Amino acid sequence: MCEKFYTLSFYVQENPDWICVLPLTPEGQVVLVREYRHGAGEILTGLVGGTLENGDASPLHTARRELQEETGYRCAEMVTLGAAYANCRNHTNKVHYFLARNAFPASAQALDETEDIDVVLAPLAEVAAPGFLKQSYHIACLHLALPLLEPAQSRGYQTP
Repeated sequence: MCEKFYTLSFYVQENPDWICVLPLTPEGQVVLVREYRHGAGEILTGLVGGTLENGDASPLHTARRELQEETGYRCAEMVTLGAAYANCRNHTNKVHYFLARNAFPASAQALDETEDIDVVLAPLAEVAAPGFLKQSYHIACLHLALPLLEPAQSRGYQTP
């Protein structure tokens, strides 16, 4: 450990925890959201994500809620993949990762007033290709889920 000591001004951003879900259909398609991301200044395609709200009983509850709100999909099984700090340098929150197995359309989207989200499907191999996902925690979720997928679910994608 470094034995240098400094006095610095430092800002810490306190956020509620987030969730990230990789929804996979029985046919091996990933259910994705396409929306404008202000920080990037781009319309990006990515995984389902959201913030734990006061009424949420758990990150698992949030994952199920966000999946249905953003995409209209539900799933037969939601697998917990773990959690990690979003950015431990200056954020207090964690991202909780999930794999939604056997995702299926169940309802219309229930978007917040400020959300404008298109739902798109893509093969897992395409989503796993370098450069497809642009958010680091989406990439982390994908790589946590890949070892759990059976070859039939991955439709040709081979884990490294």
